[in-house]
Parts: sequence; C-alpha cells; structure tokens
Amino acid sequence: MNSFRLAFYTLAAIIITACNQTDKTSKENPTDNPNEEINLDSSLLKETEKCFLAFVGKDSAFLSLKKNGEAISGDLIYQFYEKDNNKGSLKGTLNGDTLILDYTFQSEGTTSTRPLKFLITKNRIYEIYGANKAEEGKGFIFDPADCKTL
Repeated sequence: MNSFRLAFYTLAAIIITACNQTDKTSKENPTDNPNEEINLDSSLLKETEKCFLAFVGKDSAFLSLKKNGEAISGDLIYQFYEKDNNKGSLKGTLNGDTLILDYTFQSEGTTSTRPLKFLITKNRIYEIYGANKAEEGKGFIFDPADCKTL
C-alpha cells in the first residue's frame, strides 16, 4: 500500500508540473475562457477513457471517465492526507454540461454508494457540492491528465 501511495504521489507531482506549464500557455491566450462550456462533441469526453487529476492542499483525487452512448462510467479515487482514502466506480449520465453519477466506493472496509455531480467546462471538471461548484482551494477541480502515466 505504501508503494502505491509513493507511486501515486510521484506521478501526481510530475503531472502537476506538466499541467502548470500548460496552464501558463493557456493563460496567455485571452480568448480561452476556462468557464466556457464545452461542445459535447469535443475531445473532453468521447468513447475512449479520459483521465483527470485534482489537488486541494495535501488531498488529491483521480478521475477516469468513459462515455458509451448516453452512459458514463469510470473510476474515482480520493487520497486524503492523514484520513481514510476511498476508491470506487462511477456510473451515470451526462445531462447538458452536468455529469450525474452514482459513486460506489470502499472506505474503512465498507461499501457505500452516494450520488455525485460534476460540471464540465472547456478545460476542467468541477465537483458540485449541493448547489455550488468547487472553487480554487475549496473543492476538487479536475484537470486533464494522461491515463497512461497513472
């Protein structure tokens, strides 16, 4: 388990560094609006698996999604600093720009299911908490990541 954590954090640090370099380039383009909704035919969600990473302080999350017709499936892993982690599977649908999913996960030896919502924008996926989307430093905001490196 410790080697998994070490590998996860090492890969996450590499991806953060790569993502930060991409962010610098995208900020230079004033026409790139990160809050702009994506065209659902774009490459963010297609028939192939897409992966995303998010970081809040010392906590991190990995999200993989695959679209199959109208259905969305995938995996989600939350890595919480000095707390129990949880990982599980996602199943649901895409309704406009919102993913509506059921998250079935393992935590502390117990299997649980809870509903999750995510807002998809042009470059990011925001976890929705109640009626509010995640904000920088206050919730998970997922950036695209290479599935092969994770």
